[in-house]
Amino acid sequence: MRLLLILLACYTTVSLASQPTEVTIKDAFIEMHTGPGTGYPVFFVVSRDDKINILKERTGWYLVKEHQGREGWVNESQLSRTLSSDGTAIQLQGPTLDKLSRSRYQGSLMVGNFDGASLLSISGSYALTEHLSSQLTINHALGDFSSVDLATIDITHTFSPSKRFSPYASIGSGVMRINPITIQDQAQAHTQAVSFIGVGGRFYLNSRLIARAEYHYNHVHTSSDKKEEITEWKTGLAFFF
Repeated sequence: MRLLLILLACYTTVSLASQPTEVTIKDAFIEMHTGPGTGYPVFFVVSRDDKINILKERTGWYLVKEHQGREGWVNESQLSRTLSSDGTAIQLQGPTLDKLSRSRYQGSLMVGNFDGASLLSISGSYALTEHLSSQLTINHALGDFSSVDLATIDITHTFSPSKRFSPYASIGSGVMRINPITIQDQAQAHTQAVSFIGVGGRFYLNSRLIARAEYHYNHVHTSSDKKEEITEWKTGLAFFF
């Protein structure tokens, strides 16, 4: 849960400007970085009253082009007093739901329950189409007598990707590693194949974060004829990058 709170406090999102916008610098200067972050070095400074073109936005940073053709990244705070070509203050528009729904990469951090054990889940997904995505998930569940490491890959169908709320369904498979914590009946660590179906829903909290909740019905493929099924639920936060 602490990790979810850190993610909520720190995460910012990605969006793109539809058309380059020419503006005039009204701060004393702006610093152009080689990448979208303070960790990237400053390689050029644009002075007051010079003109720049804003090319695109990413995570609170703007890719700009100055009049000599240099391109670099500028923090949003340094552009708050820039003026458009007609002398009016520009409005730095944030990402829309429609733009966010077209983002290709998404990550998530979730917590929940895996067959009675506490679950921590980290995943990353890539959008194949507007509605379909492929997701890789790493789960770790900790119970009283054993821990479980589960890696899965799935195909997810999101029914209304451009809506604030949308249900989704998934189908996938993976590998589960069961690690006994205590020596009981001479139990040993072992690996089993797993397949599952899942349903869930996601809701845009704001332009930065998405709330997700989902339920999985897992089928464990054992060497015996015994049928083993595990239910799993989890909830957390997702973000685009």
